[in-house]
Amino acid sequence: MKTWRERVAEARERGYFSHEDRMAWMDLTTCPAGEIVRAMPCLNEATKKLGGLYNHELHVMGHAFGRCIAGPTEFLFDEADKILDAIEDRALQLKRDKGV
Repeated sequence: MKTWRERVAEARERGYFSHEDRMAWMDLTTCPAGEIVRAMPCLNEATKKLGGLYNHELHVMGHAFGRCIAGPTEFLFDEADKILDAIEDRALQLKRDKGV
């Protein structure tokens, strides 16, 4: 499975985000927040109802990422990198706050 860093780099080279990238963004388990929660399970807030991987705060940040890869703004590669940085930074802070 490609990381979002890899996806952004490939999209930048190609000139656009692929349909596969957009589909991965829409799935809670493969979106940028899901990728981080998979790497840091202590941040998972998923319930049986939600299933999968979920952290509300990171999920909300991931919505901003969606603007970079879909619709008329699907060419915002630098902004996508900045949002990934912000998601990763916040995830690390949440992990530290949990004492893990």
